[in-house]
Amino acid sequence: MEGVLVDGEYLVELAREVGKAEEIYALTEAGIRGEINWEEGLQRRVDLLQGISYERAQAATEHLNFMPGARELCARLKGQGWMLISITGGFQFMSERAERELGLDRVYSNELLFEAGQLSGVRLQVTSDKAQVWRAAFGADIHPQVALVDGANDLSLLELAELKLAFNAQPLVWRYADQVIQEKNLAFAWPLIEERFYAPAAAR
Repeated sequence: MEGVLVDGEYLVELAREVGKAEEIYALTEAGIRGEINWEEGLQRRVDLLQGISYERAQAATEHLNFMPGARELCARLKGQGWMLISITGGFQFMSERAERELGLDRVYSNELLFEAGQLSGVRLQVTSDKAQVWRAAFGADIHPQVALVDGANDLSLLELAELKLAFNAQPLVWRYADQVIQEKNLAFAWPLIEERFYAPAAAR
């Protein structure tokens, strides 16, 4: 979701509230580049933000914009009968907004926990093995037709997909992708999907 459907990182935006954006950003980037254990990095980021209010955590989503082309791509895919699923290492506030505004069919995300209205921890429901989440939801015999990803923590999901798209992704992801989109606009994904799934077989 973040860096693909959403133009930015939710925890980085939330960290601006307490002057820790640079530290959180560095940990985020190290995780998606595969330089540190992703789960450990996530826990460290949440620990740095403990005590932030529930209201601030919810409001931070409104400071983030959807990626250019996200609404258009989702609407076009929905119009063609596609099922849209987000499996994100991000959190419930951003995933709920994306589900509502982009018309996603299902979202799987992590959950920030609060005690007495203040951030106290995280319930990890999506790890760096996102394929595990997919299999738990859909079984081992059903694969995603398209995976649109950007980070090292997406590679297990990318491996399952028929069409593997890297979107403004880390260089590590490029070698596993069928196509690489380097423009920050999701509209560029549609011609690649159209070519794979709608072009006459002889033209593929």
